[in-house]
Amino acid sequence: MQMVQMDSRKIRNLFGSKPELHEICLHYLEYPDSPRGSFENELAVTGRRARSPSSLYRSFDRLVEEGLLLRSGNTSSARYRLTDIAHFYLAHDYLARPVAERPRARYDLRWLESYEPNVTCLLRASSLAQLEARCPLGSAPIQRLNSHDLSLFMCDLTYSSASLEGSGYKLLDTVQLLHHNVERHGGSEREKVIALNHYDAAKLMIEAVAHGGSFPIHADNLCALHTLLAHDLLADPNAVGQLRSMPVLINESTYMPLADPVEIRAAFELICTKASQISNPFEQAFFLNVHLPYLQPFEDCNKRVARIACNAPLLNAGVTPMAWSGVDKPTRAQDYHNGIALIYERQDPLLFDELFVDCYLRSIERFRDAQRAKAPNRISANYRPQIKEAVRGYFESGVLDVRSDVPDDEMHHFRAYVASELRSMRSNAALGVRYGIAPAAIKVWAMESPAATDEALAAIAEEQVLESQEQPSAMRSAA
Repeated sequence: MQMVQMDSRKIRNLFGSKPELHEICLHYLEYPDSPRGSFENELAVTGRRARSPSSLYRSFDRLVEEGLLLRSGNTSSARYRLTDIAHFYLAHDYLARPVAERPRARYDLRWLESYEPNVTCLLRASSLAQLEARCPLGSAPIQRLNSHDLSLFMCDLTYSSASLEGSGYKLLDTVQLLHHNVERHGGSEREKVIALNHYDAAKLMIEAVAHGGSFPIHADNLCALHTLLAHDLLADPNAVGQLRSMPVLINESTYMPLADPVEIRAAFELICTKASQISNPFEQAFFLNVHLPYLQPFEDCNKRVARIACNAPLLNAGVTPMAWSGVDKPTRAQDYHNGIALIYERQDPLLFDELFVDCYLRSIERFRDAQRAKAPNRISANYRPQIKEAVRGYFESGVLDVRSDVPDDEMHHFRAYVASELRSMRSNAALGVRYGIAPAAIKVWAMESPAATDEALAAIAEEQVLESQEQPSAMRSAA
């Protein structure tokens, strides 16, 4: 975006002084990768002033020199397409016009029909490569994420997505509501319901992946997400989880979605079919964020369904899920709405591509930062004196003895935590300072204690590993 802002004044001045250059760029916005002759034909068909071949050649050369057109092939059969700089400029220039001055746009089924899974790509190649490099497939399978990680993701996703719906809940408010059922002071019932609905939808998807291995993209699953996201928010309760049977209007846009229920259902099923055939999870996630809002299959909550559902392919593929981090900032929220508007009115995903990649990369960093600063272990926080006594006792006698004031229902986790600490001390003697044990003594102990000791501790500590892999239980009572 900085690149576009830096060059916008220069481009505006260039187009102002030479309108024919603007005309050429607008043509290749509509007809990318076409030869120069296609623009000449457009001039002839529309009856606009013809240019001499030499003048036309100079115009194309100037656009290439200025970095606004890319030319491929030799001179006689060269094809042209816009650079990202020119494309971004034209996109923002279009959206800067008042809505009343922009042409009416209707749903164009041909855009969906022309999409060939694993051949067509809505994401730019550079964007796809960037995402794959930062988060390789299989690098973050859900089975490795503990309840803290998943809770963090669901809170972040709920907060970010709800903020796009105008919710006044901040991240801390969202955490308090989802974890402790504490409402924001001055918050509305609608804000509370939106947050709880997001959490329920995210939880449905995560549990499906954790227990069933995947959350397939098909009509029933998308309708299930809508059922949860639209709960208590629609005037007609019977519209929840159902494809719409009435027209909808899009605010601040010239776009008019389909109104025929038969056509809506056919397009929705085609979206599900094509999405399920896409092998790359990032493209699959982006496809859902483009085509679900564009179709508007439900009476409301369409973008919310897309923002939640796009995580299914990511979780299925074992990559970090998308919490839409950063979209809560006013400028990025406007970028989101601009990206959707360009999809609605021009079937152009360029601006949304830029936002999607930025939010996903921010989500990765947010997720990894939080993992490096995990919440304190519950056992460690509640039983510090007992842990210290048990660790010292085992170090001195080789027996893991536990004080009687540790409750029976905590004994299993307590023993696992102590064993885990002892194993860590064997490889890092500095940890002994926690328990008043000199590092030198720990090094001697680690060298002299038999391998069977480590195996015994590992067997106990394995209980802690299993605990960390348990899926999150409900963190709040049902709303």
